[in-house]
Amino acid sequence: MSAKKNRTRSAVGKSSREKGARGELDLARKLNKWTLPDGTPVKAERNARNGKSTADLAHNIPGWHIECKRVQGMKLGSKMLEDALNQAWDALLDEHDYEGGDAVVMYRQNGERWQAAVEAVDLDCCGVAGSMDHCDPIAMTLDTFMRWIGCTKEGE
Repeated sequence: MSAKKNRTRSAVGKSSREKGARGELDLARKLNKWTLPDGTPVKAERNARNGKSTADLAHNIPGWHIECKRVQGMKLGSKMLEDALNQAWDALLDEHDYEGGDAVVMYRQNGERWQAAVEAVDLDCCGVAGSMDHCDPIAMTLDTFMRWIGCTKEGE
């Protein structure tokens, strides 16, 4: 491969990483406007990576692993969302030796609101509790998700 192609590929990767970092900061700001059910403010910040694999956001929302995605084409039913949910579950299992918890993908496309996607089994609404094979993911706005997990928003 020529040096020119390497530079182009590198520039595209850098641009993508920068967009992801901006998305994580934006999501952290949105989450910081919420309060947990016990009255504690949600604390969220972008993790420093330093070459290590870490969660996208450091946060104090108990029982949830957040996978943040700031990409076009992420929508319900897409392979991209399915892959992101799998990535979130893999990270959750790796991080905590799975002592419990759930995974959520929070994503936003250009000009759109933040969305949150979870496996329907997390809501126990697919009729096959414990079986991920028959439950499609569901998506909701970030505000709906935060209310669903019992948080309240500043000023409400």
